[in-house]
Amino acid sequence: MQPCLWTDMFDDLEPEEAVRICGEAGFRLVEFGCSHEAKYLEGNEREGERLAGIKQAAEKAGVQILQMHGRLFNLCGADAEANIAWAHRSIRRAAELGVRWVVLHPGSSENYGADVEEMEWVRARNVEVFRSFAKTAAEVGVGIAIENMSMKKHRFGAMVGDLLWLLEQLAGSRVGICWDTGHAQLSQLNQAVAVKTLGSRLVALHIDDNDGLSDKHWTPLRGSVKWPEFMSALRSIGFTGPFNLEVPGERNVTPLPARPAKARYLYELCRYMLSPAFGA
Repeated sequence: MQPCLWTDMFDDLEPEEAVRICGEAGFRLVEFGCSHEAKYLEGNEREGERLAGIKQAAEKAGVQILQMHGRLFNLCGADAEANIAWAHRSIRRAAELGVRWVVLHPGSSENYGADVEEMEWVRARNVEVFRSFAKTAAEVGVGIAIENMSMKKHRFGAMVGDLLWLLEQLAGSRVGICWDTGHAQLSQLNQAVAVKTLGSRLVALHIDDNDGLSDKHWTPLRGSVKWPEFMSALRSIGFTGPFNLEVPGERNVTPLPARPAKARYLYELCRYMLSPAFGA
């Protein structure tokens, strides 16, 4: 595992500048954030040139863009079709950036868990849409990482069983799981057990912390996640992907002039957590 930071830590800067600052902080890997995509790529008539410029900036900074958070939306919600089309564009953009895994959310509905017909529709809808995503991803040579959700009432995608069931329906496709530690904490899951259950199907991480009450997206070790057990579980399954921090809870309270220093701290924190002694 290597330290990784999502570029939206600097979402008020252009993506080329964000990647440069991440590199100067020590990060050799980044996840391209969905805010940067929305602000600088979606609807840009010169999108191809911009993508090439971002990739060139990353290469100059000595940084690889290995993950990307695709369009953030509920595929079972309003305006789903327009957002699904956007997500397909996210996948194609990811390929241009050299990304390996595009993170996308499963969808759910207000009455999931209460109405049997609605539950069946939600599950079928996720299979249908993710099959289409997997097809586009295969065409351009990237993979899809389905992110676990936080439990809100009964929400599809919050439980490990939901994710494994969905992967079974997508067998033969390059599809895996992105584990968000904050979401799992809100769902009151034993994360070490969950990681071991996922095993090689775990392909991406969103590392963040919270108080167990709301989705704070804090820096690790600030909240209630049991980090030593989690890190030990990652090592036990041989996870080698990016140790990617997604911490808008830190960005939102750190003024932009101080954020490069915060990024340097985050890099050192990653190094500490990835050291053999942590979680041993």
